[in-house]
Amino acid sequence: SSALERHLPCRDKEKCLIVYITPWCSACKTFEKYILPSLPESLDLYSKNAGMSIIIGKDNPGKINFMGSRIQLPFISDADGKFYRALGTSAVPSFFVVNSSGKIIKQRTGFSAKGSTPEEMAKNFALNFVGK
Repeated sequence: SSALERHLPCRDKEKCLIVYITPWCSACKTFEKYILPSLPESLDLYSKNAGMSIIIGKDNPGKINFMGSRIQLPFISDADGKFYRALGTSAVPSFFVVNSSGKIIKQRTGFSAKGSTPEEMAKNFALNFVGK
């Protein structure tokens, strides 16, 4: 939707990886702890024109902001679930790749991360989404 496009920090990019996580989801916490810290560099490896938008939602603003302070990356707070509904998802964590015109071209719920280190896991995750 147009509301979604306007809020994306990577709207000037060819592709945007949208990460939707919540504070209460254990898989989201695993993703946040092990993969998210290395993800920006990993995306750069595979696509010079891919951005990332992190949305933390479906909880109270205090818990959302606490999770946001841990990730140390810009994020959108979605306490009221507006983005969750706009994305049409029904589970977390959810991941989407959006093209430059705002169309979702890839979507996945949950994640599997192959690799022996967090950095390797992030590289494999990024390759699955934005790699050629």
